[in-house]
Amino acid sequence: MDYRCTVCRKGTEAFSLLCPWCGAWLTLKGGEEETPGALARPLNEVMLPSVDPWKTHLRHIDELLGGGFVGGSSVLLTGAPGSGKSTLLLQLLDASGRSALYVSGEEGAEQIKLRANRLHIDTDAIAVVFETNIRPVALCARKRPPGFLVIDSIQTMYTDLSDALPGTTTQIRKCGYILRRLAQ
Repeated sequence: MDYRCTVCRKGTEAFSLLCPWCGAWLTLKGGEEETPGALARPLNEVMLPSVDPWKTHLRHIDELLGGGFVGGSSVLLTGAPGSGKSTLLLQLLDASGRSALYVSGEEGAEQIKLRANRLHIDTDAIAVVFETNIRPVALCARKRPPGFLVIDSIQTMYTDLSDALPGTTTQIRKCGYILRRLAQ
């Protein structure tokens, strides 16, 4: 293996701007030098971040999530087409009071704004983008980390790390992996 990621330490034979394993940008380093193994440290030296859940202030949702959303976690919301997933997401974002990046691969910004207006949702903290490529989404979220990152919906997303079509199991898995790493 000629290149090794400085974040996940996994190797690859081909250079890329994006690590194919963890999705980190500009972390592949080449060279023949020996790379150290995983760096272990005593568990009692590991500092814990604040893990207070982020309340949505929607009682049933907070109960379902065990008290609210935990930072760095990812939640998959599923349901039949037209069942109200996008509407529920906007309501969750509004109730949480946190900043959000709403990435839509199906509806334009105008459609999302119309729905938010119908629901009387305060849109000051919600940024919206129509995008289906995971790379610009990750760059946008890294540049200005939001409290919530909503992908509506994952089957419309793709990564150019795979030749598979958007919506295929391969693309959904790769994009999901990149998004989970981004959240962590």
